[in-house]
Amino acid sequence: MKLSYLIILSLFTKISFGQTIGQLKSDSDALAFLKNNFPALDSFQYAANSAVRSTETKKWDVADLDKNGKPDLLISGTLDGVRNVVYVVLAEGDGQYRLEDISPGGYYLVPVSIIKKIGADNAILLLQSVSGREWLDTLTFKYGVFLKYHAVVPTKKISLLHYRSSCPNDCPVYKLIIDSSNITMEAAGPGGMNMKPGDTLRGTYNSKLTREKFNELTELVNYIDVSSLNSNYSVSGNDVPTGIIEVVFTDGTFKRIDDYGKVGTPGLIVLHEYLEKLRLSQSWEK
Repeated sequence: MKLSYLIILSLFTKISFGQTIGQLKSDSDALAFLKNNFPALDSFQYAANSAVRSTETKKWDVADLDKNGKPDLLISGTLDGVRNVVYVVLAEGDGQYRLEDISPGGYYLVPVSIIKKIGADNAILLLQSVSGREWLDTLTFKYGVFLKYHAVVPTKKISLLHYRSSCPNDCPVYKLIIDSSNITMEAAGPGGMNMKPGDTLRGTYNSKLTREKFNELTELVNYIDVSSLNSNYSVSGNDVPTGIIEVVFTDGTFKRIDDYGKVGTPGLIVLHEYLEKLRLSQSWEK
């Protein structure tokens, strides 16, 4: 599977009745908390710090990363003694936790946990090293996932966005055409498209798009910086969905992305999900 930048996996949610993240005091506390709440990570251990020049040595850290008022845990180490990984445990409610794997691809991650304040946000710094060279990737929590932090976000305006979703199996096949006030959906596929039980759509439908929704879409497209992404992403296999995104900006520029597998980058995953939710939430008229 070829993914850009990193793979973000929501592994599962766990309800805990023991020690909370805010009560963690030591390395052993943090390690025990992770294993007690997520038994699938029983082989997780802290790894040796392989940084060449870094003075960072912290194996875990705590901060409110998703801005819900509850402390979250950042912890780094290894599962197999070879590749270093980094996890975030998000506190979602009383004793309820969600595990996120934010490990970058490759074998360059230095197993230290670094959280820095950037403006009003708590950001995660992923320190990586190879052949004496070190660099940092910075992640921040936006749109429900961890995305690459952008100090300067483009402010392009969308003139028109086309989105096509298809797959070889029994799943919705459709095309969305979106401008600042309208959205058109073409429902394709041999069996039409089920929006809800007993309601199958075939053909072309229209819906009004609120200014708020269009602004949300524009903000997302700008934050993930669609214009700078690759034009093609793919995964192995021949039975996965495909999403094709085409954006025309008001400055005359154009971007097309063919995403075979719909997991090209963490930002694209969010955009696919947003457009799918938009399809399901609109009121359609033929």
